[in-house]
Parts: sequence; structure tokens; C-alpha cells
Amino acid sequence: MTPACLVCGETETRLRASLTESDVWQCRECGLTQCQPLPSISAPSAGAASILTEESFTEGILWPTDAQRIRYEVLARRRYELYARDLGTRPFRMLEIGCGSGALGGPMRRSGADYEGIDLDHRPIDAARQRGEGDGLTVGDFMDDSFTGTWDVVFATQVLEHITRPLSFVDKIAASLIPGGIVHLDVPSQSTLAGIPSRLLRGVGSRFGVSIQGSP
Repeated sequence: MTPACLVCGETETRLRASLTESDVWQCRECGLTQCQPLPSISAPSAGAASILTEESFTEGILWPTDAQRIRYEVLARRRYELYARDLGTRPFRMLEIGCGSGALGGPMRRSGADYEGIDLDHRPIDAARQRGEGDGLTVGDFMDDSFTGTWDVVFATQVLEHITRPLSFVDKIAASLIPGGIVHLDVPSQSTLAGIPSRLLRGVGSRFGVSIQGSP
């Protein structure tokens, strides 16, 4: 049975790429790509409302290199200034969803932010605590009803594409913001300059940035 797009309701087209137990569909109207049904794979990085992260990615964030630390320092400083400018205030409270080892946490705090991070996977946070850098980091599920709070800024880097209930995820983010707060979400994109190597080496359509199952 051909599914209808969960965003705009239009008919979807099955793509050539497929998984062992699932099909990949793309909306003819808005381009939303979804996998049905989602593979059920148990992993420390998977939750009740999210699918796992590639192990190679997790391994790469456990122990940041000196070059990565410099990059995070610059990135945090630029983001802090942008957030402060748009909020019109400093310092401010912020939450990073899917924080990994919290590499942005230290630089953000040095810039002046009251930073908190949460991640499903205990391994990167355990590594951060071993380095003495685990302040403000929580092992847990942002989507869990027991996790509550309000922040001036909520951001998540390449997390949304792992969420199986994206509308509920965005609703909870909205409820976690102070009035006039900032939401910063980014997802992988094959159309960006950074996506060119992926397209050249792996082919268009071999990677997808959204995973949705069922109703929000």
C-alpha cells in the first residue's frame, strides 16, 4: 500500500534504496523522505522515540582531539554571540539535546552561558566525566515526561532526523522555551557543500535525513 505523506498528505513514491525489512518513500509534493516500518535495533543511543546513532559517530566524539576542541571553541563563541544578540540579553540559559560528550559545554560556559546538555547514550557523558568535563550533563531522554525545565535557547545538532515522533519532539521544545526564546535545529542535507563528497562517494539517495513512523 502506498503511504500518504505525514506532512502534506500527498502520495509518496517508493525509492530504489531499501532496507532488509523496510521500504523508503519520498513525497512527490514536499520531498519528505520516510522509512516504513523503521528497523527495530536496540542500542545505547536509541530511545522510545528515536532510532540509534551510527557507532562510528559515537566513537568519534568520545575523546575530542585538539583540533576538534579548537573548532568547538570557535563555534561556541560565534553561537553565543548570535544567541545573545537575538535574545537581547546575556547571560542566558541553554539546553543542548543530544549533547554527546558536551564538547560545546565548556566553551559555552566560558563565553557566559548557563549550559545544560542531555543525551540518551551514557558512553560519551561517561567519557566527559572521566575527563572532569561532565558538569551540567545528564544521561536521559528529553522526551521523557520526567525531564522538564525552561531555557532561553534549545538546540540540537543532527538529532531531529533520529526522532520517530518529530511533531511531539518539537512541541516539547516549544513548551521548554521562555517566551521569545530561540530554537536552533540542524539536520544533514545532501544539497549543501558538505554533502558533495557523500553524493560523489555513495550516490544520491543513499542517505536520508528524516525518519518518521506513525502519528505524532
